[in-house]
Amino acid sequence: MGPGAIVAAADYAWSFPVSNVWSGRLMLIRMKLLLPFILLLLLGSSLFGQTYGQRIVAAVLVAEAGIDGVLGMTAVAEVIRSRADKRGTTMLAEVQRSGQFTPVVELGSVEAVYKKFYRYPQYSAALKIARTAYNTPKKLPGLAKGATYYHEYQIRPYWIKGMSLVADVGRHYFYDPARNQKRTG
Repeated sequence: MGPGAIVAAADYAWSFPVSNVWSGRLMLIRMKLLLPFILLLLLGSSLFGQTYGQRIVAAVLVAEAGIDGVLGMTAVAEVIRSRADKRGTTMLAEVQRSGQFTPVVELGSVEAVYKKFYRYPQYSAALKIARTAYNTPKKLPGLAKGATYYHEYQIRPYWIKGMSLVADVGRHYFYDPARNQKRTG
């Protein structure tokens, strides 16, 4: 909603005739009508500058790789983007996919992950990374080298059997099973 819409709403709210008896009450009603528009104008750029999906993905990035800083969170964002591209879904759909991201599994929902991690200091950097991954993925540096799977270095999950390591960033190892199938097939 742009400033023009807010001005139009304000003009509409102030266009009602006012009588002496109702003037105080109508003033309050008018202010209540205008308050959401004023807040939207004042907070719009900071509060609504990102989508729900970007906010959720940013929280998952902090939960998964916040300890690794910008490089680690960027590599994880690249994996989420690669999965979304290969499956024809969104990044939000990928982080919501059942059993895929440990913090979502452990906390029970993406909303719970957001509530826990949006106040962490790494969140603002993660949000910038999520915006880039959503809006201009070609600007991502390619740290994960097209990987669609990753895990922390101290864990050896069952699903890596037969996969080739394509990158390691921070505390994570990254794998691309499609690349491994091309080599052996």
